[in-house]
Amino acid sequence: MEELTLIIDGNINIEELKKINGIFDIEINNYDCLSKLNIKYDNELVTISDIIKSFPDYPLIISFDKHSKNKLTNYKIFIKDLHCEECFKNIIKKLLLNDCIFYVASYYDDNITDIKVDIKYDSNIINEEEMDNIIDNI
Repeated sequence: MEELTLIIDGNINIEELKKINGIFDIEINNYDCLSKLNIKYDNELVTISDIIKSFPDYPLIISFDKHSKNKLTNYKIFIKDLHCEECFKNIIKKLLLNDCIFYVASYYDDNITDIKVDIKYDSNIINEEEMDNIIDNI
């Protein structure tokens, strides 16, 4: 069983998520305008992509944790001159769907155009040069 934690800004229909074959448990905690969603699932029955596609209006994912059992390597990026929330959503989604990246914490704010993003990846799967290439192509 795998575990995925998402910090989101937006609405999610938990009942729809529970209907997906392969999701065993969902826990949600609301904090101010953000929600922490913890999902336990069988990755042979459902993928992270399937989970994300089930969100009707794809909420803004601020951070995620795939709960890797391996030691992870830290990596930081600064997104400069971010134009809109949709651009940010697409960046985080690409990071989330990458199998080498296990953790992202961002400090997104509608009023700030330069965003810091902390990333953790498995250096047993990719090296720093490959990680640089992933970031260059998001």
